[in-house]
Amino acid sequence: MWGGKRVLPVHLTEFHIVEQAFDVVLNPVRAEIAVTMHVLKDADLPAASFGRRLWDEHVLEMRQLAAKAPAATLADLGLSAV
Repeated sequence: MWGGKRVLPVHLTEFHIVEQAFDVVLNPVRAEIAVTMHVLKDADLPAASFGRRLWDEHVLEMRQLAAKAPAATLADLGLSAV
């Protein structure tokens, strides 16, 4: 989840925690965390799964946002040719 409009199903491929500092009873008080993930697509998810429902809601939200955007040309984006 990256905010209310960015909820996507993911597969965590790596997750590392390195504890860097501790209090006097050895509870970690500072850590470095690294997460690697792969965003799942509709083809990766069973039709009736929770992840598929999240994916479908995300696609619907993106389509609604795109419909609200004004029409633009490549020149509007500063591109003269592709």
